[in-house]
Amino acid sequence: MADLKIIKDISIIHLLALKGYQPKSIKNSNYWYLSPFRHELRPSFKVCLRLNRWYDHGEGVGGSIIDLIMRLHKINFHDAIIALSKDEFKTYNVSQKKKSTQSSKITVTKILPPQHQALLNYAKRRCISSNLISKELKEVHYQVAGRSYFGLGFQNILSNWEIRNQGFKGCIGKKAISVIRNDMKNLKIFEGFFDYLAFLELSSGPINSDILVLNSISLVNQSFKFLNKYDKIHLYLDNDESGKKTSKSLINSCKNVCDKSHLYSQYIDINEFLINGKNDEHKIFRSEYFK
Repeated sequence: MADLKIIKDISIIHLLALKGYQPKSIKNSNYWYLSPFRHELRPSFKVCLRLNRWYDHGEGVGGSIIDLIMRLHKINFHDAIIALSKDEFKTYNVSQKKKSTQSSKITVTKILPPQHQALLNYAKRRCISSNLISKELKEVHYQVAGRSYFGLGFQNILSNWEIRNQGFKGCIGKKAISVIRNDMKNLKIFEGFFDYLAFLELSSGPINSDILVLNSISLVNQSFKFLNKYDKIHLYLDNDESGKKTSKSLINSCKNVCDKSHLYSQYIDINEFLINGKNDEHKIFRSEYFK
């Protein structure tokens, strides 16, 4: 039997390169790819160079290079080991000493109203106004391994922070869904908090519902316990395979669920629709919303 430690140290990044996959962006030690498991327009497949591990945010699965080969080729563990024992991979051993959990722990240092110009400019590029950012988000400062960072923060039901800035997308603490209660009998569900903000920009009117933001499509199961109380549920998820799959699951599991993604069917999500959609398309969206 091959040495599992040696096999698990084979670089996932080099393996993907051998198979013709190149990263769409590199942020610190994270390499972002279009998922090798499905067609998509926006990269959701991450490889952490430091840990040599992968994670597919679209499906909520990840693991070692062995798990990747098993999933890519639909083979079992034994056959994956045989495939990775070939000579073509032997020069791609990462052999990196992993940092301790303590050294990589993220610690929040302060929470402010959004005011840093870099964050406001980032939001502006996504067509979200500074007034809306100030109302809905916080400016979260945090440290990782002694280095200081900051980003726009959106709190989940565990009081942890979903963080976004120009170079980082992640969560400080355990990921969970976010729920905004307005004492309504209707609910709108979004995939990420920038989709929720884009909806607010597009609607330009009062919010006549409660809000649920998944923060990751993989967290949809956390939402089910909140859904039975609502008379009507509208879905504003992404127009990709995972978004459609999740919408179908919610429609089949709950009553009075309506998929609203047809309103931005030519775009991957609502935020892209806000940025790139035409004025007459935006008008149609608003007229549908206020029916």
